[in-house]
Amino acid sequence: MLSGWSVTVCNETTEATRVTIQSGPSKDDNEVWWEWKREEGRDHDYKRLPDGQQGLNRIYLKAINPQEKQVNLCVKYDDVQVKHYDFDGKDEDHEMSVGDRDGDCKC
Repeated sequence: MLSGWSVTVCNETTEATRVTIQSGPSKDDNEVWWEWKREEGRDHDYKRLPDGQQGLNRIYLKAINPQEKQVNLCVKYDDVQVKHYDFDGKDEDHEMSVGDRDGDCKC
């Protein structure tokens, strides 16, 4: 079980080959911390948000998709889904809180 904030990219349903993830306390205060790249043979990849963001009750997270292909990813807190991203545009961003629950992850 993962504790704290994490992001899972669903390889099986994501068509993009790379996605940039940035997050932080707000839209005006965030950082890029993961350049996800597809690894064949894996159904998903996950990473914890940076240590400095783990104590936040509310976060802003943006996924950048330069190829504008399908992306499916899940934001979790203590391994419970908080937000599901399912998009094929250039980017998608949301603010979310620890107690939010949104949709079903595809991985």
